[in-house]
Amino acid sequence: MGAASDDDEVRQRVRDAILKAGGVPRTAAQTGIPAKTLENYLAKRSMPSLANAHRIAHAAGIKLEALVGEVGKRAATETTPQDAVNIFTEIFLVVDRVHREFGARLTPSAAVKEAQRHFSDLQARLMDPGDPEEARSLLPWVENRVRAQMTGAHAEPGSGKREAS
Repeated sequence: MGAASDDDEVRQRVRDAILKAGGVPRTAAQTGIPAKTLENYLAKRSMPSLANAHRIAHAAGIKLEALVGEVGKRAATETTPQDAVNIFTEIFLVVDRVHREFGARLTPSAAVKEAQRHFSDLQARLMDPGDPEEARSLLPWVENRVRAQMTGAHAEPGSGKREAS
């Protein structure tokens, strides 16, 4: 499935989540996201930031992975489902925070794909994939990897962007 299609699916799930949370006024009150911003998401004119996607998912009473797509759901099959979801969410938030610190913004679907890659790498390093504490102990390693990648990208500006037309 292509990135545009992934983004369309995420936009639809965001729209559904806003409605599930009680519509724009109620979601705005619960999340602190301005009503105008939520209206843009509802109309599928824009994509929420990772932090806003997390807030909307929480307001709707759904898991972030359910909001952002199948990639996150696949990540939950390695350990116990709730532990995997929690660890995946923590990785997702690390990806979001580090990118923001570097002044970069990812679409939710791109962030989920990056979080999935880091989740898979973390799973490969575990001696016991069913041990959530061992997985949590590797979260600083994941953050260091994300920072190293961002530092490398920051050192070579334009290397991750599309070519000008």
